[in-house]
Amino acid sequence: MRNPDAVAVVIGIAEYQLPDVPKVEFAVNDAQAIRQMLIQTLGYSESRALLRPNADVSMAKLHHLIRRQLRDLVVPGKSDVFVYYSGHGAPSPDTREAFLIPWDYDPNYLPTADTAYPLKDFYTDLAKLNARSVTVVLDACFSGQSEGGAVLKDIRPVVITVESPAATLPNGVVITATGAQGIASSHRESRHGLLTYFLLQALRGEAADEKGRVTVAALERYLKENVIQEARKRSRSQEPQVASLDAARVLAELPRSAVKAGKAVVVQKYGSLEITTDVGGDLYIDGVRQDTLRAGQAFVQQQIEAGPHQIEIRKPGYESKREEIVVPPDRKVQRDYALTPTLPTTPIREKAYGTIQVSSDAGGTLFIDEQKIADLSPFEKYTTARIEAGPHQVRISREGYRTNAQEVVVRPNETAKLDLTMPRIAIAVAKAPEAKKDVYPSPTGIVLFEDDFESKRNMTEYSTDKYCRTFYSQGGYVVRNVSQLSSVCYLNYSLLGILPANVRIDSDVTLLAGATNSLFGLRFGARAGDSFYVFGISGDGSYKLSRFEEGKWRDLVAWTKDDIVKTGAQVLNHLAVEIRGRTIRYFIDGRHLGSVDVTADVEGTFGLHVDTPGMEVLFDNLRIISLSGR
Repeated sequence: MRNPDAVAVVIGIAEYQLPDVPKVEFAVNDAQAIRQMLIQTLGYSESRALLRPNADVSMAKLHHLIRRQLRDLVVPGKSDVFVYYSGHGAPSPDTREAFLIPWDYDPNYLPTADTAYPLKDFYTDLAKLNARSVTVVLDACFSGQSEGGAVLKDIRPVVITVESPAATLPNGVVITATGAQGIASSHRESRHGLLTYFLLQALRGEAADEKGRVTVAALERYLKENVIQEARKRSRSQEPQVASLDAARVLAELPRSAVKAGKAVVVQKYGSLEITTDVGGDLYIDGVRQDTLRAGQAFVQQQIEAGPHQIEIRKPGYESKREEIVVPPDRKVQRDYALTPTLPTTPIREKAYGTIQVSSDAGGTLFIDEQKIADLSPFEKYTTARIEAGPHQVRISREGYRTNAQEVVVRPNETAKLDLTMPRIAIAVAKAPEAKKDVYPSPTGIVLFEDDFESKRNMTEYSTDKYCRTFYSQGGYVVRNVSQLSSVCYLNYSLLGILPANVRIDSDVTLLAGATNSLFGLRFGARAGDSFYVFGISGDGSYKLSRFEEGKWRDLVAWTKDDIVKTGAQVLNHLAVEIRGRTIRYFIDGRHLGSVDVTADVEGTFGLHVDTPGMEVLFDNLRIISLSGR
């Protein structure tokens, strides 16, 4: 059953500003659970159940919360008000009054009306609300002692006088954790205060009668019986107090079907809300201030109760805009408000803003209005911060690619989107030098696998390493080493499983970016236990063949400088390895460079290898052939 006019203030102070004040271990957890119970069980609106933890409960903020914010939300004669406080209380040895202790209290001084909230003033302020009913829960003690130690420094325990709140709140009920000299204990198993734990159980059905009603009298019986008994188990004395002039008052009416299970909740559906205004202003939803909006800024609330809501925009010099909207379940409602100036002269309107979203197939450096904004990765969608509406010059440049520059017009409150294409600059491929090694005829056999990477396969065919980032670009497959700690990036191609020791693996490789003295190329013969071989080249014109086994690298062919390896970035080399049993033959651009014999058949999975962080390599025209013969 919904209670649309009800208002709640829920306070939990677990940690105080000064470390000398003992912590109230579960206070914030208490407050969060109480607010959830109010919304789900007692039908309070989320926007009218105000949660205030820790630093949000300074002395000034606490006064403003009770005397202004709460007052502004109350509908006189219609609102049920629920105020919950979990934190410290303390006495004044001089006046023997009780005080609520705010977050910024200094325990080296006695509490006064200037540094803490007198309990009698607190009740008086609540009485002034003219609410239909008031329920107050104080999970705090007022002896000056707590589970964590003394709240006041160098002060002996004080016997305080607490006037009955019933006279001050004739339409209210006040529930306190203990009497004047008691200490409020915790229910550590549930991570709640002892009073709060049993209050939650009671209002969820444990204290309800056969009709689902929880009265003041029933709640008092339930709390005293359970809190006293549980405190004794912990060798403590705690007796909660319930004060009211109306013991028959019904505090909760729960669905009968859920009462016995103690799980009575109100089923609530939600939608979402987006609000903008042309000149900005203070936004209020259901009477609660949400934010101060700038011109064109969107306020988005992803989850708001389905049903009617009061929207108001206030701005000095403009007429307030008010509207009741209805949010359907699982739907989004958008409103763009234009405010009317109250001055006879035309007001100076604030600048309007939007954003720009840019991506490029090759990445590069982004400039807007000739100012460098960011370095983009290929296909990365980058959205700027707010930028003034109107025309802007956008440019992306990258070495080896044609610069793309365009003008884009940003409209107020909109995102201008640009997806830019940057063709590679044609690079003359140097004529291969005369062969220095033997030339083998093209092998014959069965093609096990081919991929020109023009058709974008599911990338899960590659077992992605956490140090690699991969994407399709420039007609090939790009692998980037994104490690922050000099780790190797390698990808195992798991589609074909274990390859026999009688295959040839070919691939085009092109260094796009990064170190020119580090290895990139083909990884093969990978077995369980992290054993594998790598044949590759570097951008400075060298090649090598290595084996990794038992956590160590061993060069089968050390770094070898050779003119067959084309140097620099943006140049293509063709790598190949032939595996025939225990013999590995290695090739660059079709030239046989050498052979190595090892101690066991070279069989296993294959993949791609990029050695150093920041390196980016393009792989293309990958082919695997099952060789005939040995």
